[in-house]
Amino acid sequence: MKVNTLLCILVCFCLSAFGQKGLSGRYLNESGSRAIVIHSNDSLKLIVPDSRGIQGRTLAEATFERIDNNFIEINSIPPYILLQEGIVIKQSMDSTVTDSLKLSFSFPNYDGQIEMSISVTIKGLFKNYDFNYSEKNKSLMLPRNIELLIISINNPIYDGELDGSFYGFRRVTKVYQIEKNVNNILINIPAMDESFFEKYYIKGEYAKISKDSITWKGEVFVKEK
Repeated sequence: MKVNTLLCILVCFCLSAFGQKGLSGRYLNESGSRAIVIHSNDSLKLIVPDSRGIQGRTLAEATFERIDNNFIEINSIPPYILLQEGIVIKQSMDSTVTDSLKLSFSFPNYDGQIEMSISVTIKGLFKNYDFNYSEKNKSLMLPRNIELLIISINNPIYDGELDGSFYGFRRVTKVYQIEKNVNNILINIPAMDESFFEKYYIKGEYAKISKDSITWKGEVFVKEK
């Protein structure tokens, strides 16, 4: 009985591994305007080929899991987790700042403007501030004695499909606890760049697979020979 069980496990593993490897390749939609590129390590990319047919802009980076012989489940890393990668927060005292808290931002890999919402709590009461980050406007002054700082960054692109559907995110939020005796905070976010806002972020989506095609988001992608 134990030998039979072990053989069944081995057969299932081999079939699963073979199936994942068999999906590897590049799949084009009917117009050739989008392509799915699948690697043998259970990862895929949705790309827009350039005029030469090679990889151009990346619309999505995700991993997938084979559900059965007909479907795979696709997931991306959530944007708020990507935002936390490499983030550096410096809290300090600045003798030149009086009766205020100076909040500054740095996006070393993003050159455009970013619309932000800053929420703070002071003695349990909430107050909201709107802030438009740019190369010429990187900081704002807030009241002292802030206990909690909530930063919401809105997607400045918010671009969708021709049918009005949207697969990105509208905003991403991060909460910070403010240390005592601090009046100067610098938040450096290198993970945020132009592609951060452009990409689709996928959660638990299913794609139908066949021998030479993948049907995803209402489109059929056919595997290149």
